[in-house]
Amino acid sequence: AKELVRRMQDGMTAQDALQMSNPIRKPKHFQDNSSKDDPLPIRLTQETLKGLKQDTDTLSRVRDLRKVDSAVTQGNARIKANNAKDRRNARRTIHKITDQEIAKDTAQLEQNKKWQLQEKARLAGYNITDLQSANPQPSLLS
Repeated sequence: AKELVRRMQDGMTAQDALQMSNPIRKPKHFQDNSSKDDPLPIRLTQETLKGLKQDTDTLSRVRDLRKVDSAVTQGNARIKANNAKDRRNARRTIHKITDQEIAKDTAQLEQNKKWQLQEKARLAGYNITDLQSANPQPSLLS
């Protein structure tokens, strides 16, 4: 507890101080978005929901392929149920599917970031100096 307080006094956030004091380490390639100041808002569109459905279908395909790779005969756990060629093809297919899903997810993230920048620009309003006339004229109706 004293170590947590010391780290927080040094300017570390409570979440980061707690994670650093935890003896269980997270994986090297783990992407933690909780420490970012500006999280990406999630837009629920028809495309996003279709993507979720496709993700569940992909996960079920990968589950079935992993069963092909790890299936053993009943009564003897050392003898595989499928031959080596089928198991190798299942592993290759899993790698291909994983690579395709990573590419789709990164493209979706880029699209989300692009959308977020457009939204920030819209919410920031207009810059009057960017308009053609730098000196606005008063209205005749006022």
